[in-house]
Amino acid sequence: MNLRKIWILVLFLILIFPGFTQDKPGWKGKIEHRNGIKVIKNPKEPLFGEITLELEEDLVIGDSKRAEYMLFRIRSVDIDPKGNLYVFDLEDNKVRIYDRNGIFLRAFGRKGQGPG
Repeated sequence: MNLRKIWILVLFLILIFPGFTQDKPGWKGKIEHRNGIKVIKNPKEPLFGEITLELEEDLVIGDSKRAEYMLFRIRSVDIDPKGNLYVFDLEDNKVRIYDRNGIFLRAFGRKGQGPG
């Protein structure tokens, strides 16, 4: 290949893949030193624009009128192969089991009598 064909190929690749020639987003803040203290100033505009968070309700468990649906200090949550939800509440030391629709099935456990 002669030199002219190589330059044409390079220009062609630059036009097809403009992402290689553009600057990647980076932090645009400033670092200043004032009286021996490092001052970091972030830019006014976020790096990637405004961030929005959208939540979608997936499951509702019970209501606030029945004790078996009152959860206080959830320690862990797990799901079995049937889709049942196991919730360990540290406040009353019980594991509560709900079906895949959030209906209470049963609970087990209690506070022990020993220290800790």
